[in-house]
Amino acid sequence: MQRFKAFFESYTDLSEAEWEQIKAKVKVRRYKKGDVVHHIGDIFKEMLFIDKGLLRSYFIDENGRDFTWQLHFAHPKANLKNLFVLDYASFSMQQPSLMTVEALEESELYAISFEDREALYALDPKWERFGRKVCEEVYAMTYYRTVSLLTQSAKERYEQLLEDRPELFEVAPQHYIASYLGIAPQSLSRMKHRQKQ
Repeated sequence: MQRFKAFFESYTDLSEAEWEQIKAKVKVRRYKKGDVVHHIGDIFKEMLFIDKGLLRSYFIDENGRDFTWQLHFAHPKANLKNLFVLDYASFSMQQPSLMTVEALEESELYAISFEDREALYALDPKWERFGRKVCEEVYAMTYYRTVSLLTQSAKERYEQLLEDRPELFEVAPQHYIASYLGIAPQSLSRMKHRQKQ
């Protein structure tokens, strides 16, 4: 659980007693490749932190096409963008989610329930401050992801992804990266080929 502990410590000072409080509320969830971790329409009842593996969250349009929202994986350079597997709106408001989450390989995650998060908040104002910081970062990431999809060309999105998250190209299949960028796999292949020239 060292990665999980390090995540908390990156936001706030953590005593051993406080870490024990968190650990007591954590459950381990294991998934096999192909498992659906969360179904569209269900409420996110737990926030999931990925310790190992690769997962994908995605939306499905009315024609049945899916669009990758995020690829979640543990990596030495990983950050909040991919360490948490969560529809934050569904979790925070306890409303049905619009996304599906599937395991692309065998994965292990740490889960904290909505009720346990609320219990932590009630223990100490420190946890509410921690929650606010995480929420602010989630909002910022969602904002920039949306702006990117609305204003950048496919080439610009690809170049930005290469700069910001090169490790993604090491861990995720190309067709899911293409879906994340909002382009066809063939277009991604052409961009990669031109970039090497």
